[in-house]
Amino acid sequence: MSVANASPTGRSHQIMTVANASPTRSASATARSLKKGRSHQVIRRILLHIAVASILAGSLPALQAQDQTPAKWTPARTPDGHPDMQGMWARRGAAMAEANPPKTPLSEFGSTGQPYPTVFNTGVSTPQAASALANRPAGVIEPADRVLPWRPEADAARREFLSHMIPPASLKYVEASARCVPPGLLGGDDRHPYQIVQRPGSFVLMYEYNHVTRVIYTDGRPHVGPNIGLYMGDSIGRWEGDTLVVDTTNFNDKTSFSQTIPFHSDALHTVERFTMVDPYIIDYQITIEDPKMFTAPIRIAGTFAAAAKGSELMEFACAEGSQTLPNIFGFGLFPGQ
Repeated sequence: MSVANASPTGRSHQIMTVANASPTRSASATARSLKKGRSHQVIRRILLHIAVASILAGSLPALQAQDQTPAKWTPARTPDGHPDMQGMWARRGAAMAEANPPKTPLSEFGSTGQPYPTVFNTGVSTPQAASALANRPAGVIEPADRVLPWRPEADAARREFLSHMIPPASLKYVEASARCVPPGLLGGDDRHPYQIVQRPGSFVLMYEYNHVTRVIYTDGRPHVGPNIGLYMGDSIGRWEGDTLVVDTTNFNDKTSFSQTIPFHSDALHTVERFTMVDPYIIDYQITIEDPKMFTAPIRIAGTFAAAAKGSELMEFACAEGSQTLPNIFGFGLFPGQ
């Protein structure tokens, strides 16, 4: 009995003890859980702050870079509101350099066609623009392969002409520049500076080479009559935004494109574009159309680069035949003679 009576009592006591103990452990666990939850929340907040700080720190260089991005350059303006391109410039890269020029004895002369190869300017310094010039387009850019779209008869005529230039069969075969003929739009010597002067209604391009001055009228006047032919053509300009577009007609046929293209026709028509892209660079492009010589337009790119401070136009007195006797008569520098 005692065992039987003791067992229920013991079990009841144990049950009661366990029952009484459960609420105490649950409260403690709950407290620990709450404390642990608050700790997790604090940790999550800390991690969130760290993440936000990291994102902001990563964005800061980009924001700083945006702040440091230079503002778009805008040119100074003339009183009539157009970009002020006035000053001294050197022309670079604007040449009719075809991919497959014919061979000619003229190429044997280092200063072919220059009346004064070394007496006056031997180069125009462009210190501010020197690094920019290396990556700029130059020469024939259309067609891209630089194979010019010759009319077969015109190409044959120029090759025949070249064969009579050294020694020259007659006066017309003496290089135009050796006879002090004005250079045309692509002629002239890039060793010599150019000066731009702007006035209301005109844009003036002055060459040191051979004392040439081009007055490009921007006052809306029409071209001169069709019966007038000029060495440098008749140039009429208009502004398209900040770009000066120059339409030139009324050429005679007495200037040349290059050493291997010694003439053009009187049907020549050109469109030039002058765009100042920074204080030291004027982007220059010229589109050439001569339907008597070519079957399609030719586009050439070049640059007018700011000349060094203190540059000025010097006297250039061309005298026929001076220092070009080897070119004219075919002796002295001619290989094998």
